Amino acid sequence: MASGSLATRSRKRLVQLCAADCRKQRPSEGKAHRLISVTQTFFTGYNIFITVALIIAVPLLVRAVMPRADYLVSVDPKLLADAATDSKQSLQVRHGDC
Repeated sequence: MASGSLATRSRKRLVQLCAADCRKQRPSEGKAHRLISVTQTFFTGYNIFITVALIIAVPLLVRAVMPRADYLVSVDPKLLADAATDSKQSLQVRHGDC
């Protein structure tokens, strides 16, 4: 019986602690219509730091994953233009057959 009452007391204490914690997490009660300035949201130090870091890191990462010049294969633009005109002609023939 003593262990049952200890478990019950510990459960009640846990519920009390959780309820107290929930009350602490609501500091804005009664302040629902308070305005927050842009300097408190967008222009905080950590947001500016993350933005600058991304502006520097993303181009560097893109450059790092780009293949080296000796692995690049270039295509003659004339071949692409010829392929485009050939496909247009074949589409016209197919459309004319209907």
